[in-house]
Amino acid sequence: MTFRAAATAALVLAVATGTTSDAAEDRSRLPLPVRPCAVCHGNEGISELPGIPNLAGQKAGYLVKQVTKMHLSARVLLGLGVGRVEGPRTSHESLWTEHRENRTMARQSATLDDADIQAIAGFFAAQPRACPPPGIERGTRFILVGRCAVCHGEDGIGATPHIPNLAGQHRLYLADQIQKMRSAERGEVFIDADIARATGIMGPQSVLVPEDQINALALWFAGAPCAEKK
Repeated sequence: MTFRAAATAALVLAVATGTTSDAAEDRSRLPLPVRPCAVCHGNEGISELPGIPNLAGQKAGYLVKQVTKMHLSARVLLGLGVGRVEGPRTSHESLWTEHRENRTMARQSATLDDADIQAIAGFFAAQPRACPPPGIERGTRFILVGRCAVCHGEDGIGATPHIPNLAGQHRLYLADQIQKMRSAERGEVFIDADIARATGIMGPQSVLVPEDQINALALWFAGAPCAEKK
């Protein structure tokens, strides 16, 4: 299936499952590689479902890395051979894991080429990140925040290109990811265990997060205030 065909199929599926005609029309104005992504992640990279990550304002380098890993895995999963996209591995080598299996994303990512991935990453990185609604109480800063802030930044915006921003992300998504990485590191077997293990460095870090502090940690970063809509 060509990428254009995959994009068309995704749009047809979205309409068939109840997407409004206005939303579909809005997607028609997006760059072609972005349209299948927008069905779930939102036309501006802010998803309506808390279990689907926001992409708006995410670092382009991180998006390139993750989509490339899913592309490589999807090619193998679907029997299409090794993907052509190699990804930016000249730096941050220790942060790179070859494949990231994500069956939900497999058919969307398998046919992407490097130009598609760059276009997707550039588009969503340029969108204003989601800001927490008024009245969100992040609570008192606690010791685990400082550990995460070393890489992700005090308010969820870090300096390293291939380490994700946490600010502007759904709280429930962040909590779920911490839980999955923590469980995978402990050797627990579950449906997303392989996805969780693909995060590499986060395994040993997440296992240090006590169960009763996961939600508080997710809220701290998801509730990071926006400054000048950034």
